[in-house]
Amino acid sequence: MIVDNRDSASGIGAAQIVAKASPDGNTILIYGTALWTVAVMVDNLPYDPIKDYAPITLVTRKTFSGLAWKRGGLRRANS
Repeated sequence: MIVDNRDSASGIGAAQIVAKASPDGNTILIYGTALWTVAVMVDNLPYDPIKDYAPITLVTRKTFSGLAWKRGGLRRANS
């Protein structure tokens, strides 16, 4: 296994590389929901998030937390 960690704006560069790779099963992309959400924020993406990819497995489940600065006075979301 070779990991090629690419740094790019919202992962667009890495997603483009995988979209253009040979569909032989040797190249996979591990990406979050930004793969689909960036499509509504960026015009002329170099890939189609629906046509160019197929989900193959669930890698993780994310838990989202809301955090605030401790000295800011907020103790709970409803306070």
